[in-house]
Amino acid sequence: MPDITSILLVGNPQAGKFRMTVFDRVLARFHSRGMNVHEILDISSLPDRDIVRKKWDSAIVMGGDGKVNRFLNTLGPCVLPIGIIPVGIGNVFARELGIPLRDPVRAANIAMKIRRRAIDLGCVEGRYFLLMAGIGFGSICKNSLC
Repeated sequence: MPDITSILLVGNPQAGKFRMTVFDRVLARFHSRGMNVHEILDISSLPDRDIVRKKWDSAIVMGGDGKVNRFLNTLGPCVLPIGIIPVGIGNVFARELGIPLRDPVRAANIAMKIRRRAIDLGCVEGRYFLLMAGIGFGSICKNSLC
């Protein structure tokens, strides 16, 4: 597998545990490894998927389950490898993958190792999901928490 040299780092200032100081530490970690990093804090400003695929080797999403889902649904599946630095409230997907929840710099180190896993995606009415989808009472409960 080729080395990662360029990263699209997507942050989420609205995430429950997101702090710019932590974002800056993670960014410094990537730079210390000689990586070219493009930072985006507003997912609506993402370039289209063809540009993303050509310009970066990997995307790192620094947020929670919602930001990972929004990133996936903005660009579509299989654009490029995605790493996660969990700074949301629940971080259910990161927890399932065994990504450290309390140490963003350690999670960044793991994201740089290029250990890729293929993950099946679900799709309902054109919307992708990674971990779970629900209807009825479960969806009502989840939406009341957001």
